[in-house]
Amino acid sequence: VADTRGYCVRVGCVGPMLTLIFAMSVVDIGALSAYLIVATPRPLAPGSRSFIDVVEACIGVWDFALVASVSLEVALCASAWRLYRE
Repeated sequence: VADTRGYCVRVGCVGPMLTLIFAMSVVDIGALSAYLIVATPRPLAPGSRSFIDVVEACIGVWDFALVASVSLEVALCASAWRLYRE
């Protein structure tokens, strides 16, 4: 079982680390919000109406990467906050 009294906690690096993680999360959430507001769906190929074609036309690989980045940074921020509170 890991202990919360590691080197970074004893030296006092958790506060600045949490600030940096929080700032990155806010910027990524802002980028995701701006993308969801501004982005327009790509046109579909004529005659293709399957679910996969519609999803690929609306959401691309980079969109999924942005969503994954935001979710991972929010989880990292929550973990660092729990460590900071102890």
